[in-house]
Amino acid sequence: MRDLDRSRRFYEDVLGLKVARAMERDGKPIAVAYTAGLSIWDACDAFSAIFGSPAPDARQSNRPVWENAFEVQDVDAMYERAIAAESRFAHPLRELHWGQRTFRVYDPDGNIVDVGETHAAAVRYMVAGGLSYEQLETIERFVQGDRAG
Repeated sequence: MRDLDRSRRFYEDVLGLKVARAMERDGKPIAVAYTAGLSIWDACDAFSAIFGSPAPDARQSNRPVWENAFEVQDVDAMYERAIAAESRFAHPLRELHWGQRTFRVYDPDGNIVDVGETHAAAVRYMVAGGLSYEQLETIERFVQGDRAG
């Protein structure tokens, strides 16, 4: 992250992630781990720790460096929070071809965050929409890689 404080506001206030722990080095915040299993890390500190040298352009790049994905119970509520925060979207909330609903939003550094409903929520949504058990089995086989079935 180029600006850890700005990124924290996005991940905590917009996406609603809960902090598991915040890390410091020499009294300076360097990273935050969230209970959802995602962590964010100051770009310069990360580059230095990984490669042993200062980051050449970590704070100047305007391109997405990575995409991170996670699942939530209420994707509609999170999507509405992202809209209310005037987030920039890579794509709006939509249903993917296997039935899961997701949206992609840019974080403050321009990285892509894929936010989708849990697979269990997707199944409940599909059943409520009228899919039969047999149709769900076909989707499961497709997701598992048995596209012949």
